[in-house]
Formats: sequence, structure tokens, C-alpha cells
Amino acid sequence: MGVAEMSSAGTALPSISIPFLTNRGVLQQSDGGLDYGTRIDALSGGRCQVDWDDNAPSSATNGPVESLSVERVLDLIDHPDARNVIVYVHGYNVSLERGCREAATLAHQTGFDGRVLLFSWPASDLMVTYWQDEAMFAASVASIFAALESVGSRIGFNRLNVVAHSMGSRLASAEMSSSSFGKRRLNHLVLVAPDIDSRIFREALPELQQRARKLSILVSDSDRLLLLSQIINLGGRLGRASDFDANGVDVFDVSDFDSLGLSQHLYHLESPQVGDVLRQVLDE
Repeated sequence: MGVAEMSSAGTALPSISIPFLTNRGVLQQSDGGLDYGTRIDALSGGRCQVDWDDNAPSSATNGPVESLSVERVLDLIDHPDARNVIVYVHGYNVSLERGCREAATLAHQTGFDGRVLLFSWPASDLMVTYWQDEAMFAASVASIFAALESVGSRIGFNRLNVVAHSMGSRLASAEMSSSSFGKRRLNHLVLVAPDIDSRIFREALPELQQRARKLSILVSDSDRLLLLSQIINLGGRLGRASDFDANGVDVFDVSDFDSLGLSQHLYHLESPQVGDVLRQVLDE
């Protein structure tokens, strides 16, 4: 039974393995296990296991992390019978382990079990490192697009969807035009609670529309963390711009949805209603 097939009788969700690519430095622990830190290193791959103690994604815990070659990771998502694949790029203040839990929950919410690949950049797991994470993400953009190039070249760019959350949405910037991604055209770019300046996004939009067949944005004007980011950055955040309008961009305002969570920033993981929207948007 797949993750998205939890029965109404409360059948426990099974474990799920999430393949990942990362530019995090690998640390060897004294017990022989692997840990991924907050320094930038060469692109590498692996697989993490996520378990549920209850029949809800909110109870997810991490199992072992396995190091794999990039080619082996690509093998895991290269299913000829599968339609599209999601590459999930997390936001700031997210460790690799938390990123795995988020990717597993996204797979559950969207029904993309077995078709979600995590890209984890070297974000910290401390709330007070916003500026550090901002610099780390900027330094990771080339690695992100190199990973997308590898995935798209293997499975076909027409099957490649990118879901980027919060600070991860900054890959949708003018840097995209000068990246190693070349002139590739992916299937769908979905920005969830994007922590990017609305003006910068609008300037990058013509280029973005050449790089993605479809663009979608999920926004909420009640997003508390983006309100804080707006104050810090002295600029409007796209993820709070419920009135954003541009030709060729689908905007989904989830402000009034149920179960958006305390911060109302992780709603793609916490709200079944938002999960339904994502499922429809991605599965078309």
C-alpha cells in the first residue's frame, strides 16, 4: 500500500524511502553513521527512511540515512511507467533529516509516492541563522540547477516538476537564466509560500516562462513567517501577495483554508486542503 493510500479505517502509514541529492558536506559519526552538516561540498546522493508512529504524516520520524552515488539516486526515480517526478527544494532552517520528513509528507499529500526526490542545501537547523541561510542558498544555486540538469537529462525534462518552499523558491530568480540549467524547459514549477521579493519575481518572470511549461504559486496573506521576512528584507514577499496577478501564472490563495498550522507557513505539509490543491495542480 502506498503512502497516499491510507485507509479511512486508520491503517498505519508504511515507511517510505526518500532519495536525495545534496551539496551538504558529509560528516562521519563515531558510530559509523552519516551526518550532513552546513558546509557546501560537491554534489552527492543518498536515501533516507521516514517512519510514521501513527497514521498521520505529523508523526513522521527519521530512520537510517544511506549514502548513494548520484547515478544510483537517479536510478531510483527513473520509472518508465511513472508520469511525472517532483524535485522538492526546502526552505531555510531545515536540516537534511527534516527535509526528508517534509519530502515524505509532500509525497503523501500529493499522491506522488515513489516519485519525490529531495534536494537539500546546507540550511541550518537554528531559527536565528536567516542571513547565514540566505548566503548558503545563494551559494547553492549552481548545485541545485546541476541536480535538475541531471534529473531532467535522465527522465526527460517534460516529466520534471519542481516544488520549492519558502527560501527555496529563490531559485525562481534572474540567476536561472545564467545557470548551468541552460535552456531546458521543465514541466511545472510550483512555488509554495515563496520567500522572494515580488518585484524580483516579476522581473524574472519572462525568463521563467521560457524555462517551465507551467508556473503556479501558493500564497497566504496570513503567513506569519513571511510577515517577519517582509520586515527583515524591507520588501513585499511573493508568498503573502494574494493579489499578485500575471499572465501565465496560476495563483492559489490558501489564506482561508483549514489547518494551516501555527505559523501558517508550512501549510503544504499540514493542511489536507492544500494537499488536494497540490495534487490537482501537479497531476493535472
